[in-house]
Amino acid sequence: MQKASIKLIAFLVLILVSFAQQKAEAAIVVAGKRNITPNAAAKVKDTIAYINKGMHGETSNCKNPNGCGFITVNYPDFKGNEPLNNAIKRKIIDYLSPYCERKLDLKNFDKSLKKIAQSYNNKSDTSTVDQLPATYELNVDVIVQDSSLIMLDFSQDDSGGAHPNHNDEYLNWNIKADKTISLDDLLVNDYESPLTNIAEQIFRKDENLGKDQSLADYNFENNTFALNNNFQITPKGISFFYNSYEIKSYAEGTTDLLIPYAAIKKLLRPNTVINQYNK
Repeated sequence: MQKASIKLIAFLVLILVSFAQQKAEAAIVVAGKRNITPNAAAKVKDTIAYINKGMHGETSNCKNPNGCGFITVNYPDFKGNEPLNNAIKRKIIDYLSPYCERKLDLKNFDKSLKKIAQSYNNKSDTSTVDQLPATYELNVDVIVQDSSLIMLDFSQDDSGGAHPNHNDEYLNWNIKADKTISLDDLLVNDYESPLTNIAEQIFRKDENLGKDQSLADYNFENNTFALNNNFQITPKGISFFYNSYEIKSYAEGTTDLLIPYAAIKKLLRPNTVINQYNK
């Protein structure tokens, strides 16, 4: 009898512990910190909670077995941070403008998205069996969030061309200054030429190219190496990302070019968001 009571008590304790863990995990999801385990969440300080918003519109009368045409947008809305939310919305407006008959309005952003979804719902699908439906999906994902930096990935998938295409564009946000981070914020004056020279050396090494070997096989203007403005601030360095078609063919895919902080130490400004990585 005594052993049965002990087993019952142990069983009830296990149930209570399990319930508490589930409740803690649910709280993390509500706070908007996706893909963070309870242990990892405890280490993240001064983050800003967000909720996910979006819209979806799909063509009507769809009989194509390959699927229906649609447009989907998903993005984070940060609690109490209007500057960041407006920066996200402005970029979404830029992306969606080619797909919209009417000009999108930042002031009435939510209504504008609903109208786009409704316009798709009112369209009849005209694709045939031997065609892929025209689809467009934009997902804005939070990939870094700490006390100094929020990094967002604007990820697009578009099937409207000759073949499906995927693009990623990054936005780095200074939480304390409430502004987008540019290279000018991170690097000293007149950094462009030395940064490009260092980046080209790394690019040629990554691509197994000789020092003076032609770049004619790449899509650089005038066959001259150049950095773009699509970069991520990482613990190891500044990583520049080239999408498909940008400097290589669709078949060759994308290119990641990491510039380690050690290689550009003399170009780094003091007291920037990089300080937390470059110690």
